[in-house]
Amino acid sequence: MRALILAVAGLAVSVTACSSNGTSVEVQRIPVAAVSVSLPSPSLVEGQRVRALATARDAAGATLPNRPITWQSSSSAIASVTDSGDVSALSPGSVTISATSEGQSGSASLSVTAVPPVPVASVSVALAASSRNPGQTTQATATTRDANNNVLTGRSITWSSSNTGVATVSPSGLVSALAVGTAQISATSEGQTGSATLTVVAPLPVPVASVSVTLGSSSLNPGLTTQATATTRDANNNILTGRAIVWGSSNQLVATVSTSGLVTAVAVGTAQITATSESQSGSAGLSVVAVPPPPPPGSVEPAGMTPITERPFSALNEAGWTDQASPYLTIVSDATAPKSPPGVIQMLFPAGFLDGSSPAVSEAVLGTRYRTIYVSFWMKYSSNWIGHDTGTNKILHFWVGGVNRIYNLVQGVGTGPLVASVDVQGVITGGQYDGGTNGKFAPNLGVPGIIPRGQWVHWEMVFTGNTAGNADGTIEWWLDGAKLGSYGGVQFVSGNALWESMEWSPTWGGNSGIRVPADQYSWLDHIYISGKN
Repeated sequence: MRALILAVAGLAVSVTACSSNGTSVEVQRIPVAAVSVSLPSPSLVEGQRVRALATARDAAGATLPNRPITWQSSSSAIASVTDSGDVSALSPGSVTISATSEGQSGSASLSVTAVPPVPVASVSVALAASSRNPGQTTQATATTRDANNNVLTGRSITWSSSNTGVATVSPSGLVSALAVGTAQISATSEGQTGSATLTVVAPLPVPVASVSVTLGSSSLNPGLTTQATATTRDANNNILTGRAIVWGSSNQLVATVSTSGLVTAVAVGTAQITATSESQSGSAGLSVVAVPPPPPPGSVEPAGMTPITERPFSALNEAGWTDQASPYLTIVSDATAPKSPPGVIQMLFPAGFLDGSSPAVSEAVLGTRYRTIYVSFWMKYSSNWIGHDTGTNKILHFWVGGVNRIYNLVQGVGTGPLVASVDVQGVITGGQYDGGTNGKFAPNLGVPGIIPRGQWVHWEMVFTGNTAGNADGTIEWWLDGAKLGSYGGVQFVSGNALWESMEWSPTWGGNSGIRVPADQYSWLDHIYISGKN
């Protein structure tokens, strides 16, 4: 038998065969009516591979095996398919895998997803600096790793601090130190946490680079004191405070210095007073000079003066003076009185007497008013005299325009040196001393003006009032013939300053609530006042 095979595209195929007896028999091939495609999974992960299955069926739905299949992917970038139907997932996205047989096609949808990240198994934290001062910052860095200790990048990090009072951390890991203490800086990623310890410490003080020393006075008589002051500076010459100072003297036979910098002159000579701080030192020179011999006796009364009053203190209420009746104000005998012995006037400051006032008052009205007055008197403090804590021990008070404008005083605290000085109050300007309305004039001519306890000293003073509207008043005073102070530029009142009265109302200190520790005395001998215009 022989056969004739005819194939026509798109048509059923028929086969004609001849039987052995010569009869023709026609055999037809059933055409593909539909193609279906199936995938083991509609979703793949990048890198996975599966085989697609195509099934050809006839019009009745019967499977037609062994039919040729042509495969195709709608996006070869997402998934590729081989001639045998092997599908490879390449990149995330959606794609259609198609199969065609005898002009009939079918397809299946495939979703390709990215490879899931390897989970974080551990987190470690490193600080650029593990110790900071308040106000400083440091960068924290977190490293994420998988279970095999491989570093994982691109993971989300959440930062936190265990003690936000000590340190805070920003979302980017910048750590800010706030106060002394410790804090754990933690990083968390995918439920895993790591941390590092930050210690916040107080900054070290800037080191001392230099020390300078100044003395209240660079020249002293033996027995006197002055305060030394040390100034510490850093390398940029900025002043440093609160540094420990060790004081020393290069010659303790000449001068000593206390732990607080109080310098005491011991004997004639020179010494370097040194301050040391943090191994840096500075010094200042001190000269201790002998007390000059007292000048010869005499008077500094200006020429052309008119006597106003003179009192030898032989009795109370003499020479036109008014003495307050008081048990504290008495006339006593003192053979050592230098001018008019033996009578002197005595003021008692009884133990327990409250400061800020005088036990009694002795007053003289000057009568004719003068612009310039000269005052001379001798005075003595008891040997146990204790200076007030304020250093103020007032003596004679002088009045202009109904107001106490000026008084002489002794400055000195406790058993320390007593210095003859002058004070103004309620003036328009104090001139050279500081320009204010109240203040003390200290000796300014290089003579210490020390008043020894238990010894008579001779005071002399010349006060010149100002002319109307001018600051041309002057103040001068002497002790035992040595001129201690000379000041100008004082305006006591707005008009002409003419001296009208004076009083001896010795006052111990100000209104500080302090009481006299023990009975102590002040004495005057022979006061003389003159004046001129």
